[in-house]
Formats: sequence, structure tokens, C-alpha cells
Amino acid sequence: MEDGMTGDRSADAAARLADDLPSAEAPPKALPLRRKELLAQVATRTGAAHRDIKPLVDAILESLGDALEAERPLVLPPLGKASVKTRKGEGAQRILTLKLRRSPAKKREEPLADGAK
Repeated sequence: MEDGMTGDRSADAAARLADDLPSAEAPPKALPLRRKELLAQVATRTGAAHRDIKPLVDAILESLGDALEAERPLVLPPLGKASVKTRKGEGAQRILTLKLRRSPAKKREEPLADGAK
């Protein structure tokens, strides 16, 4: 019975020691980029109206989805190089695991949009 009490004391001491140590919390997860936010960012970066860029962004996203579904590698600077590594499921829900290789971001010297529109 003495051994059981020693074990309990050790567990209590370890718990107290763990409480005294600073906790190593995981960094908060970033929020996902949603379509609405993407449209707003593109509108801001280009200076184009939201109604003008929406069909373009939708067409680009659809083309990217089609290419990934066909397991075509993507080489799209400045996004990078992407390839499908694994594919699971059939029908309505398919899971594609991608590998994305990015290059360091380059500073843009001139704005995307012309301010004289």
C-alpha cells in the first residue's frame, strides 16, 4: 500500500509542476478564405467593380477545380506549383490532397489597377 501512496504523491507533484510551467498553446488557426472575401480582395487589388470581377473569379475558380479534378498539375505564378497527391471518394464528395510549392513573394513595383479609370 505504501507504493500506491508514493505513486499518488508523484502524480500530484507532477501535476503541480505542470501547472507552474507556462503552457505551450498551439497558435490559433487562420480563418478560411471564403469566396466573398476573395472577391473583395481582387476588387481592391485591381480597382475593378465587384460586379465586373465576379464572373471572372468564378470562371477562374471553376477552371482550377476542373484542372485539379483531372489531376493536372498547376503551374500558376505567383500562386506556385500544385499537384494532386492523393484522391479519395467518388460521387458528390471527393477529397483531393494537394502539394503546393510556393516561391518567395516578390514585391510588386507597380499597382495592378490604373488609377485613371
